[in-house]
Amino acid sequence: MRKWCLTILLSLAAPALADDRAGVPATKTWEFSIPAEKELGKLPLDGAVPNNWEVPDKLRSGYLTTKEQFASLWKGVGATGPLPDVDFAKSSVVVVEERAKNLEIADFRDGKPILRFAIVGRKTTDRYLTLAVFPKDAVDSVVKARK
Repeated sequence: MRKWCLTILLSLAAPALADDRAGVPATKTWEFSIPAEKELGKLPLDGAVPNNWEVPDKLRSGYLTTKEQFASLWKGVGATGPLPDVDFAKSSVVVVEERAKNLEIADFRDGKPILRFAIVGRKTTDRYLTLAVFPKDAVDSVVKARK
C-alpha cells in the first residue's frame, strides 16, 4: 500500500518538477582535454555566450563565426583529423571551457534565452573544451538578449 501511494504521489509531482522550456539542441559536439599548463585565455572567440553556470572568471563560454577561427582553435587544441565542415552562414560554434553535455539554447527563468548545459565529472586535473554547433540565429538570440 505504501509503495502504491508513493508511486501515485511521485507521478502527480513529476509534471511540476519537469522543465517544460524546450530548447534548441546542439547539432554536433566535440570535447577536448587540455593539459593544465596550456593557456586557454587566448581563444579566437567573437564574444561571450551567457550560460546557466555563469560564475565570473570561472566558467566561460563564447562563440566562433568563421571557418578561420574554427581552424585556429581546432589546431590550437591539438585536434587530429581534418577540420569538420561547418556552414558558418547558418551556424555558429559555441565553445564552453568545461566538459559539458546536454547543450541547448533555451529560455531561462527570466524568459530570456541562455546557453544551458550539464557539467560532466572529470578524473584528471586537465581542463576541457566542449565545442558545439548551433543555428546562428539561436546563438545571436542569446548574445543580443543578454547585452
